[in-house]
Amino acid sequence: LCPFGPFTINPSPVAGNYLWQDGTTGNNFVVNSPGDYWLAVSTINGCYGIDTIHVQACVAINENDWSTAFALTPNPASTFLNIEIKRKDSIKINQLQIRNIVGQLIYQSQNYFQANISQLATGIYIVELITDKGNWIGKFVKQ
Repeated sequence: LCPFGPFTINPSPVAGNYLWQDGTTGNNFVVNSPGDYWLAVSTINGCYGIDTIHVQACVAINENDWSTAFALTPNPASTFLNIEIKRKDSIKINQLQIRNIVGQLIYQSQNYFQANISQLATGIYIVELITDKGNWIGKFVKQ
């Protein structure tokens, strides 16, 4: 949960009844603070299910300043991906992570200026830079 506004939980629609942890019965739930939220669903066919989601707080920076803080070059890339710091204030990058398009962590390094991506399959990847001022997320294409 980031300070950019509330988060809405939208479970897959089913014909039946919804019951959230606070007693409301709508088919979605607006989350305004971190915590555990559960939903019980009973369908018109007599099936019943319950699930819980844990919502955590995140650290973020003003998106207008943050979105241009870094650049991934070249993009598309084939062998090495370079991370360029574009902001002039001091940002300390602690870790570089690369995830595939379904979110699986496939590369992690303390060397955050360059990543050897030669072994990755062709496709679209997500880069997350863990910094002292929050996390930055970008994407690149592997040729």
